[in-house]
Amino acid sequence: MASAIYDVVTAFLRGRPACVAQRRRAFAEPASRWRRVLGFDGCAVQFDRALQRAGLASEAPAPLRALLRAATSDSLRHGLLVHRQLGEVAALCAHAGIRVIALKGAARLLGGELPGTRSIGDIDLLATPADAPHLHALLQRELGYTADGPAYPHHLAGLTRAGSLGIELHVRLTPTPLSLDGEIWTETRPLRLAGHPIEIPSPTSLLLHTIEHAVRVNWTARYRLRDILDVAALFTAGVDPARVLAHVAASDCRDATRTLLAAAGELQPAIPVAI
Repeated sequence: MASAIYDVVTAFLRGRPACVAQRRRAFAEPASRWRRVLGFDGCAVQFDRALQRAGLASEAPAPLRALLRAATSDSLRHGLLVHRQLGEVAALCAHAGIRVIALKGAARLLGGELPGTRSIGDIDLLATPADAPHLHALLQRELGYTADGPAYPHHLAGLTRAGSLGIELHVRLTPTPLSLDGEIWTETRPLRLAGHPIEIPSPTSLLLHTIEHAVRVNWTARYRLRDILDVAALFTAGVDPARVLAHVAASDCRDATRTLLAAAGELQPAIPVAI
């Protein structure tokens, strides 16, 4: 049953490897069930790393080990693509005089997170509503991307290119307008890629966007293990706890946000109990 898998995955992610009997039950489950669980919760890479750290990867059946190796390999390859593609975007934006912010996983990688430590499926960027259509057109005309699929309230049509990660160009952070849409521009961290400027959110804004994405964009699955792990990892010394508390108190998704933070608090003691 999937519950056996969840028991083992959550134990390892908390740094408390499950007992032998639990591991045997979980590793007896078919690879297809492992694939569904790890795919839905988006934590195959983190589970792979936890198994390796515990020195217990050899216990996993061969199909599961292959699944985990593939996830980690994809994560590493995609992380390297992020740096290459964002270098191109930074140069394009500098030439066009467009300010752009890298979001989510791309921002984490630019901020120093090592490729191969979590999965990343695309590149999320934020431009102002005035600049976004122009940048969207430039990415197609100058860098060879193609618009694919519909636009959404918070981002333009996705952009794809052979051999590259897709790009989502946002005009705001979620389908629901937020005060964070404006606040995120006021305290960015400037970086340079191949000599060209690009920005990433402040630690507090990066955390708040991660929370908002989890409870609004992924509203059908608000408590995925991936989101809990992300919130725990992003609640660093650079985060302003008072601002997080104020944001939670003012949110119309307060209950979901508090539940997510409480779960992340099991992994990150820095998260205030008062949340």
